[in-house]
Amino acid sequence: MIYMGILPFYMIKIAAWGIIMKIRKNVMFVFVGILIFFRLAANMGSVQAREIGGMLLELDRAVEVKESEDEDAAVVTELEKGTPVIAIEEGKYNTIKIQYQEYTGYIPRSAVSIYGEEEFETMVREQKEEEAVNFRAMEEYEIEQKDKKGSLLFGGFIALFVIVIFGVGIVAALKQEKKRED
Repeated sequence: MIYMGILPFYMIKIAAWGIIMKIRKNVMFVFVGILIFFRLAANMGSVQAREIGGMLLELDRAVEVKESEDEDAAVVTELEKGTPVIAIEEGKYNTIKIQYQEYTGYIPRSAVSIYGEEEFETMVREQKEEEAVNFRAMEEYEIEQKDKKGSLLFGGFIALFVIVIFGVGIVAALKQEKKRED
């Protein structure tokens, strides 16, 4: 099937995302982003660069399905844009042998794309947007945590300063009391 290689990738990606959310390290975001980029780059090749036997394809335009690869071959049937077809094999002359219902024949390779590829691209784009939102939220959380640590540290210095001043005051008062007694 067309998505056999993609589904395990998404399972790995979801697991990695869970680990990232627990670890909360920017380095992991970069690493997963690089993995996603290379995996998508490998999957997003055109139909021409892939083994297509058994793939579900979608027509990008209306076509005539021909009996053979010849331009003068008899037309078996005509199919409309958006029709899903099953690829049987690659033809010799930039064609694809397809099957649609009971019809089998050849169509130009340029007339098809992988079925659901637009939905996949939309899903990838939405995933990237969600990752960007989560990344920004995580950065804001980290900044908030740093601010809390800074406030706590500043508060600790103020408390220490007050204690030191109080201690100096007590010591000074005791010295003055001792001078009066002498």
